[in-house]
Amino acid sequence: MNMKKLSNSAKFVLLLIPLLIGFLVNRDSVLMTFYLRFSRIFSIILLILWGWVGSLFAQSENKIKSYMIGNSLWALGLMLYIWQYIIKSEQSMNFIILILSQLYVVFVLPTAVLIMKIFTSSINGIHAIILSYGLMIVSFSIGFFYRVKN
Repeated sequence: MNMKKLSNSAKFVLLLIPLLIGFLVNRDSVLMTFYLRFSRIFSIILLILWGWVGSLFAQSENKIKSYMIGNSLWALGLMLYIWQYIIKSEQSMNFIILILSQLYVVFVLPTAVLIMKIFTSSINGIHAIILSYGLMIVSFSIGFFYRVKN
């Protein structure tokens, strides 16, 4: 698939894939059950998919702009998560923003937890979500820079 031929709306839809998957899994009990049963497999598949999305963004003429746009929702989600969960007090949290920022990385969470289990037996949910965001940018960047190099 050639990124130059994709419209801006198609690019936007690609960036929404993690949020849409998180939303669908969260809203449908059948999907949730299926996802939970195979969460590690889905996590790896979706990380590969996210790398592929990164490779599509690398086909643009302006690589820096394309990289920034490709990670814009990722960065926004991470900033909102940190703002809501770490900076704000529990009484002033906006739970809609908090849930949306978590839904964006829910598919990466099983892999993040597996990585955390290598280093600790105590899994902190805040750290797991932040690590999930980290895995997303690593996956996107691997796909992006692989395509740039080749």
